[in-house]
Amino acid sequence: MSAELKVNRLHAANKPLWSVFDNDYRMSHEPEIKADKSKVREVDSADLNHLWDEIPRKLPECDRAIFFGVPVLVRDTIIFAYVYRAHGYIAYRSLHTDQDRFLEKGAFRSKNFHAHFTLQSITSDWLWVQTGDSIEIDMAKAACEYAAALGKVDPYTTRLKSL
Repeated sequence: MSAELKVNRLHAANKPLWSVFDNDYRMSHEPEIKADKSKVREVDSADLNHLWDEIPRKLPECDRAIFFGVPVLVRDTIIFAYVYRAHGYIAYRSLHTDQDRFLEKGAFRSKNFHAHFTLQSITSDWLWVQTGDSIEIDMAKAACEYAAALGKVDPYTTRLKSL
């Protein structure tokens, strides 16, 4: 991993995550640190290995990062997947037009894994899926493509940049 930051924490697509991860958890005072498994806390090792080892084998264009203490996958500075305290589950960013398809196949919008955190506290862009579920790779690929598209928009408004 290079010394440059992988996550644009000020991008409108990432700001809600920054708010929750930094303000609610105070897991790390650093916005991003080198993706080192020994620096990750409160995440099941099997979930972390799945997120950082198995998924990137199928999505080589993604990067690993730790964003305010939470392990994430990133493409073009946009977070598209993360795992935190949700043993056996990963959250993926999902384009609204894809959500019904994923929901019909077993993904879900929210699960209160602990008292202070639900997906509604972030945005409606996120769906959870059980690790290894048959739809997970499709969700990961769609999330990665969505992040690439978001990386091409104005980072402060999420409107397409003019050409």
